[in-house]
Parts: sequence; structure tokens; C-alpha cells
Amino acid sequence: MIDECLWKELEAPQPDRGRSTRRLFPECPHDIHIGVTHPTQQRMLLVRAGARAADRARHLLMDLAET
Repeated sequence: MIDECLWKELEAPQPDRGRSTRRLFPECPHDIHIGVTHPTQQRMLLVRAGARAADRARHLLMDLAET
């Protein structure tokens, strides 16, 4: 689970539109971030992957419920 404190830091008001992000587990070889859009405060999980890996995972991700 992602610590709520990290989300709160990213949700701090920003003067400009865009997004704030933070890399999770920097010691891990996988490129995984959380982010928040500004000004809408929409939370995001961002995973960087190669095209072949993304294609294999896309159908699984489409089935995730949005909350």
C-alpha cells in the first residue's frame, strides 16, 4: 500500500497546471511512480515499460476498477 503521507505531499497546492510525481522504491530496477494532477488532484500510478511488456499487460490493466 502507498503511504497516505506521500499522496498528501503531492496534493499540496501548486501555482501551475500539470502534475507532481514521486518515484517509489528508488532502489528497485522498475520505474514506478505515483502522481497527482493539478488542479484536479487526480491520483495516478505510473509504470514505465517497454512496448512489448505494455502490450502484454494492457488487457489486465483495462479490467482494473477505477475508484
